[in-house]
Amino acid sequence: YNFLFRNRHTNSRGGVAIYIKNDLKYIRREDLEINYDDEFESVIIEATIDNKNVIVGEIHRVPNTSEVTSVERYEPLISNLNPTTKNNSSHSSYSNIVNTY
Repeated sequence: YNFLFRNRHTNSRGGVAIYIKNDLKYIRREDLEINYDDEFESVIIEATIDNKNVIVGEIHRVPNTSEVTSVERYEPLISNLNPTTKNNSSHSSYSNIVNTY
């Protein structure tokens, strides 16, 4: 597996990470990552699965932070979803799930 992560810069605890199978083609999408130390953090990749581009990410809101602010920070990430590569299809479909806790 490949291990991608982002540690917090202001705290020795926390951060986000994802494991990716060695044979999976992917690129890290740092242009989509939104990180505010001690508040909101993410790691995003774009992978090719069954000849389709899929955006996958680990997004974490730090406990005891504002849910409203986190959703406001998350919305630009969703609006910027744009695969960097084209597949054989003339159009792609993306499924986005947003949960607020």
